[in-house]
Amino acid sequence: MSDFSPLSIFKSQAKQHARQHGMKLSAAQETLSRKAGFEKYHELAVVAQRTPTDPRLMLAAFGVLDFKDSVNQDGVLSDLAQVLVQMLSGTTSQANASEFSLGESEVESAAYNETTGLLTLGMSMTYEGQQDPDRAYHGSAFFLKADVELIRRDGKWSLGEDGVSITSNDWDRAANRHILVTNEAKNVYQKDHSPHEKPIEKLSEDGKRVKNPNEITVNQHVIPQAHLKQWLGGEDLLTIINKSSGEPLKRSPKNSFVVARLWDQPTEQGMIKMNEDNYQQQLKLFAETGSIVRSPWITEYFVMLAARAYFAAKERPLYDSIMVPPSWTPSQAELEDDEVEQVHDTVRIFRGAGNPHATARTVVSMALTQFFIRARELLKDAVWVPFKTTGEKFILPDSNVALYEKRFLALPVSPELVLLDEKLLAKLQEAGQLTPEYLNKRFLESSVRYYVSPK
Repeated sequence: MSDFSPLSIFKSQAKQHARQHGMKLSAAQETLSRKAGFEKYHELAVVAQRTPTDPRLMLAAFGVLDFKDSVNQDGVLSDLAQVLVQMLSGTTSQANASEFSLGESEVESAAYNETTGLLTLGMSMTYEGQQDPDRAYHGSAFFLKADVELIRRDGKWSLGEDGVSITSNDWDRAANRHILVTNEAKNVYQKDHSPHEKPIEKLSEDGKRVKNPNEITVNQHVIPQAHLKQWLGGEDLLTIINKSSGEPLKRSPKNSFVVARLWDQPTEQGMIKMNEDNYQQQLKLFAETGSIVRSPWITEYFVMLAARAYFAAKERPLYDSIMVPPSWTPSQAELEDDEVEQVHDTVRIFRGAGNPHATARTVVSMALTQFFIRARELLKDAVWVPFKTTGEKFILPDSNVALYEKRFLALPVSPELVLLDEKLLAKLQEAGQLTPEYLNKRFLESSVRYYVSPK
């Protein structure tokens, strides 16, 4: 048997579990098998031989449902970005832009070698910089195709020894299409919030200025990029319709429906990321089984979308304090460290009472969390079922707050698929309203200013 097959990896995990807990190997195998969703170890072993990509086995052995998701685990993207900086430093020095960073990326293929444990991902990526304002029509991005090699050791994914091999480098297609990023393109959702607090800058050991060293997420998506990409229809840009004028706007998912550092990093990188990951897992399982395995995760995603849209439509709570300022307050750098270090903490310490921006982010995070917990409890009995269309395709509203408030539990997943609470589905069937046309009518009513149109 190969050294890095799912079954071999699982057996290694069982041996380690047995040593750590002072139990027999057979008992450890049974324990971990049940934890993975199998009735017993024998079932897991049989499935491993017949269907090595079984979602339960993939999660147990590789920590992901799909090998393509491995790039989003364990800081792989961050390591990839650092490698690209080194590989492309000579090329970018001749470009009409500066401060390059990894932009949008997509995994197009994945091949796993069970003999070596090497995972090869075929990726397309945008490596983009800040455009020289005096040369707005000149290229500022590289569109790359690369083979990225990963290995999994000690339960974590990392870049392999050969790391990254660039197979194609297409200089900025925007230069040929003369596409300009205007102020309107920056955001098609939020109200005019007061300016956000920009992340800190510092000097490196060699005296170079480093922006955002803590990799603070500034552009926070009200609608996740992965969700928006379902409406691309094989193109690079979304078609977003202005509800009042009917005028179409062309926007990339990256620049659509975002707010600027409205909530804090523990909310963005902790609670919201977990919420999105759980939702994507359910969609993968739905593709495998044809049904929703965990309705509560869909409910939580529906509720989180409503919470984000609700608070993104409000002003940033950046107010002067009526309290006596503390005699000592941490620096912005120290408060930024607090945010990053507490991403996965269940109990957090807030020291930013003297910093209005830190306080504003915390207020929004607390309010968003309260909204989420309350709404999740109210909708805890929802059971989600799929409804597919072969006719008119579904739109995606910029806000589902009205759907939530009216308890119209309908979630557009893609232009062809909507998830409905089973009680709502029965009600619509009885009223003769279970049609794409009627659902789109309700989605349009829920939108505030924009909606995403199918291709």
